Amino acid sequence: RVATTQNTADADAEARLKLLMKTIHQPILRAADKLNRKLLDSGLTPANYEIPLRKARTSVEIFREENFPLMLDEQQVGLEYAKVTGAQTVTWDGEEVTLTELMTVFQDPDRQRRKAAFDLFASRWEQDRDAINHLWRKAFEIRQKIAQNAGFANYRDFQWKSKARFDYAPSDNETFHKAIAEVVVPAAVRARERR
Repeated sequence: RVATTQNTADADAEARLKLLMKTIHQPILRAADKLNRKLLDSGLTPANYEIPLRKARTSVEIFREENFPLMLDEQQVGLEYAKVTGAQTVTWDGEEVTLTELMTVFQDPDRQRRKAAFDLFASRWEQDRDAINHLWRKAFEIRQKIAQNAGFANYRDFQWKSKARFDYAPSDNETFHKAIAEVVVPAAVRARERR
């Protein structure tokens, strides 16, 4: 995976990653599902093993063989997205730099430099807007199908379960988000104004 992000044009790295997903990752997921089912079917409840058992139940609940091709499709969209964003370069101070490198200028004390860097960043991003939007729509459709296959109305709820987030719910995140908007953002604005 690292090789495909270090050089998004490396076709060999991309092919190796796809092969890894098909020949290693998917069989591991199948084997893990079989082991989880055996454990749960055994009825054993070892002491201090409540959380791993809960994770095993959740894993079995959301496991769907029909999601494997969709997972590969989702990975492909991610690779295409990385190719688009990895190719985004601009000329700054006479040098070709990536947008990630350009973002370091956002911390420059000179407001005019920060603004110029941000405008250049936004302009370059805008050039790929249609391609990025297309990839996000494609990813959304794939993710919705993955969620529906597993019995969920949306991908967020599927991922919530997939990541074994048992101690808080999406509504808790929404409350946290609202608190940040109401308390932290105004405080940050005041701090920026003082600066």
